[in-house]
Amino acid sequence: MQGCTANPISAWMTVPLVIAAVLCLPGAVSAQEPESEDARVTIMGVVYDVVTGTAIPTAAVSLENGRRGVLTDDQGVFRLEDVEAGPQLLVVTQFGYQKRAVAATVTPESSGMMQVALTPRPIMLAGVTATVENVTEMEARLRFRRRAAGFSTQAYDRQELFRAMSGTPLDFLNQRTMVRIVTCPAGTMSSRCVYRRGFAIEPWVYVDEALAWGGLDELETYAVSDIYLMEVFSWGSEIRIYTNQFMEQMARRPIMPIPLNLWTRPAR
Repeated sequence: MQGCTANPISAWMTVPLVIAAVLCLPGAVSAQEPESEDARVTIMGVVYDVVTGTAIPTAAVSLENGRRGVLTDDQGVFRLEDVEAGPQLLVVTQFGYQKRAVAATVTPESSGMMQVALTPRPIMLAGVTATVENVTEMEARLRFRRRAAGFSTQAYDRQELFRAMSGTPLDFLNQRTMVRIVTCPAGTMSSRCVYRRGFAIEPWVYVDEALAWGGLDELETYAVSDIYLMEVFSWGSEIRIYTNQFMEQMARRPIMPIPLNLWTRPAR
């Protein structure tokens, strides 16, 4: 990048958990060039392994509030469009790596690529192949359960969730799926239900294979960037989400998914 020649690896290695970097580009931090409040910019960069120097694909890069983000491609490159000009904090995560926060100041005149180095966790140092295989195995087990369900199923991965730019999993469910969310009738524990076959029903809602007693309301407590996968069964009769933290645990040891509960109602 022009105007910013410091070695990114040596700079970030000095801070163990949170890194602060400036996108040093022409005009990026000039106090003599005031920015328009409505200016929007595109932030581009590459995420790589600080130990091996290799690119890290499918790393999640999101704004600080967690409500917008993208995944890196096969070359570790990300492109985050329509970002407000000025100071921004990007959060970068990937299984087996330490979470990183990168402070960047950008302007409409900015160009070039940010470089973000991630430090492997011990699980990655113990074996990248084993980590990837365990996550793949867990994904396969969830996919097998969906295929064996015998009724309508939809699955939304991190790429789809990020592209939608929805604030929460509940927003995504309401805006990007065929699930019809309505107000629950009097006497129910949740405030939100789904409309199925002429009735408003409380769906089964699971977070990381555990029943969410708050129902759909609990989906509002997460950001979309927290979610690795969302499953929707029978037009919303049962909804399951899996967080990045849960899948990180599955990278160590996959589990067998619990059975679906479509044909009974949860005791509340």
